[in-house]
Order: sequence, then C-alpha cells, then structure tokens
Amino acid sequence: MRSLLVLAALVAPRSAAACPGQSPEDPYGLFNAAVTVVEARVVTPDPPRRMAMPIELAVDVVYKGDPKLAKLITHDDGSSCAPEFRQPGKAIYFLDRHRRVIAGFQGYLEVTDDAWSKRLVAWRDAKTDADRAAVLVAAIETVGNPAASALLRQPALLHAIDATQRARLVKAVADDWQPAYTILVLARLRAPELLASVLDLKVWAYEDKVRKFLALDRFASETDPAKLAAVISARASSDTERAAALDRCEQIHATSFESFLRYLHQPEDINWRTVARACAAGKAVPASRSPRSPATPARPRR
Repeated sequence: MRSLLVLAALVAPRSAAACPGQSPEDPYGLFNAAVTVVEARVVTPDPPRRMAMPIELAVDVVYKGDPKLAKLITHDDGSSCAPEFRQPGKAIYFLDRHRRVIAGFQGYLEVTDDAWSKRLVAWRDAKTDADRAAVLVAAIETVGNPAASALLRQPALLHAIDATQRARLVKAVADDWQPAYTILVLARLRAPELLASVLDLKVWAYEDKVRKFLALDRFASETDPAKLAAVISARASSDTERAAALDRCEQIHATSFESFLRYLHQPEDINWRTVARACAAGKAVPASRSPRSPATPARPRR
C-alpha cells in the first residue's frame, strides 16, 4: 500500500511548532514564486553546530533573475525547517527578493545530475498553457508526483491536455509506484480510463472518494459560477457535491481557490462559505483567510 503511505505523509498533521506556515510545494510553483532561481555551491564553512547565520553561495547557473549573478548571500535561520547549507552543498535554490530561500527546506533541490536543470529550463521557456502542460506531462513520466502536483494546482493547464497526453498520464500511473497526484490529475480530467484501467488495478488510499467524485458529473456543463457557489455553500450539499462543484468552478475561472487534494480528501478543514464567495467572484481566497494548509512532512536533519 505504498501510495497510501505517500499520501498519508502528505496530508498528515504535524506539530504547530514544526515548520509553521509551510504547506507542500512543488518546484514549478516555487519557480513561479521566486524572484531568483540559481544553481549554486555553499562557500561558507560548516559551523560546529547548527546556528542562524549568513550563507555565501557561489552561483554556477542562473535560471531566473540577474544573469550576471556570480555570488550571493542568503540566510540560514538555524531551524530544522531551513535548507541544508553544507559544503559542497551544490543545489538549486529558489529565492525571494531578499535572497532568502522560500518555503524552507522545500526551497532547494540537491543537484546530482542535470535532470532538474532541464525540467526548469523547459518550464521557464514555455510560452503558452499548452507548452506548460506539455512540460508537466513529460516530467510526470520521469519524476512523478512533483510534476503531477504542479499540474493539479493549475486548472488553466488542464484544458490544454489532449487525448494523447491523457493516455500518457494513464500509462505513467500504471508504471509509477507513487501514483497519488497523477491519479488526482486524471480525476480532474474526468478520464474514464481511471475506472477501467487505473483504480481497478491500483491499491490506493482514496479510491472510494475518487469514484464518488467521478460518478457525480452533473456539473460538467454548468457555466454559471453563482449556481456552483450555491452548491458549495449549501448545508445540504455532500462533501462530494462541494468538491465537484468547486472543481468545475475552478476550471471555469482557470484559477485555483483551494488545494484539490484538501477539498477532495479533507473537506472538514475547508471554510466552504469563503471558498463559495471566491467561486462566485472569480477571485482566489487570500492566504490569511484560508483554513490551515496541510502540513509538510518532516525531514531528518544532520
């Protein structure tokens, strides 16, 4: 039941003292959010113990930001939520305007080959939704969940996926021992192959919820966000009805108002009235008003 364990780790609650405010992020979303993205080496010597301190990085490649950047100073906050900053420490770092790594330890990728470099360059150079969807479909075939998570969070890209790409996603699930996010992408695409060749063959944690979601198709042709918002906010609506209505509303607006993973699998944590208002208005829910995000799985530190 490996997929069950993977998804359980992604949504399981953690102590509020551990990495407060962090939610699972994917490298593609981090790339979009970052002001600067570099591949760099740690110059600062390893301290005798973990502490808050400035860290100098020698830049080898600039993927986003000032192309002339050769070195920079970032910051280690000394916590277990920060990235590793250990020599030789070659990694891809996602940085904000203050040159601090965003999203804690999720904001860096250790470099062992050129795979992530190629993926991020392709993502950066993609010009249209169709181009970006193609980049993520190709990445799902090799890296799995990180790319599927990015596709799951961007309803605008779902419209750009054609039948051939959908078939590639189905095959990727069949070949992948961690199919959690890719199954959810196919659910959002309402791919009939899910019932015939995926859910019947895969042991998966939330199979029942996905089946119920797929069975409820009465919103597929709805074009009025106000009607969908009414379903989302109604007390009489079931969790599946709310999830299906919100999914449709997000696809109409080509905007994500909540995490699909959460509103399908953790509906009790969603402020449905707030999300309904976002659906009706076509504006994303401000982060400060959103219910708590699913916690990031802990990572052992040195």
